[in-house]
Amino acid sequence: MCGISGIISLDGSPIKSLDKRIKVMTDCLHHRGPDQSGIYLSTKKNFGFSNNRLSIVSPDENLVLPFTKDQKNFLSFNGEIYNYKEIRNLLKKDLINSTTGTDTEVLYDFLKKFKIENQEKLNGMWAFAYYNQDHHHLTLSRDLLGEKHLFYKIEKNELIFCSEPKPILLASLEKHELDFESIITSWKFNSSAPGKTLVKNLKRLKPGSNLIFKDNEISIKKFQKLRPEKWLDFFKKKPSINEVDKIFERLINEEINLRIPKDVTFQTPLS
Repeated sequence: MCGISGIISLDGSPIKSLDKRIKVMTDCLHHRGPDQSGIYLSTKKNFGFSNNRLSIVSPDENLVLPFTKDQKNFLSFNGEIYNYKEIRNLLKKDLINSTTGTDTEVLYDFLKKFKIENQEKLNGMWAFAYYNQDHHHLTLSRDLLGEKHLFYKIEKNELIFCSEPKPILLASLEKHELDFESIITSWKFNSSAPGKTLVKNLKRLKPGSNLIFKDNEISIKKFQKLRPEKWLDFFKKKPSINEVDKIFERLINEEINLRIPKDVTFQTPLS
């Protein structure tokens, strides 16, 4: 697991104590990414974000974080793109070559080419922040099943975001109140309502969604959803249990093989 955090000015003006607040958030996420960390601050001091890295893919490579190849577009990434080799081969057809063996670079090149289109091609779990300095555009994204959390808070002229709630509260310049409706929901269902947390106005990006800050406006868009309907025709044919088992076994083996770490040792406990 890795960690991302950041603050963006919603009108482009400089952010108060940006460097100190980003450092506090970064230090608070050290447990999520002890291998590497890095901070980027825009020249106008109207945006800053960080990335704490736990090395799983290409662990021996030392990346400059947040990741960039042109000093204009920057990526802070938490998660893993399981089919990154397939995506890398897709990009090679457009003469986009990787200089590292990491899925971070593959995701960066993918986003630079496609922006927020074609995200359904990505097979993985993630929370990422992708920023364009020239246009002061920011995209926050959370994977389809919500395996990686991404919290955010909008206050006054700022959007603060992070992999965990605590760093946001530390970086915030406002007082905070408990959300008692969420507390009751948590008692009943062991979770806050979708998109909410135990703190008022501290929100959680919903799975399969992008938060886009562009032209001084914030929008949230669903980029993907589960589509069980693609199997309706198959089940209408009333397949046998053996037919279903064979397809299920093939699919589950393909997905497990994608997820097995190739570059680090791992253990699987059984109970």
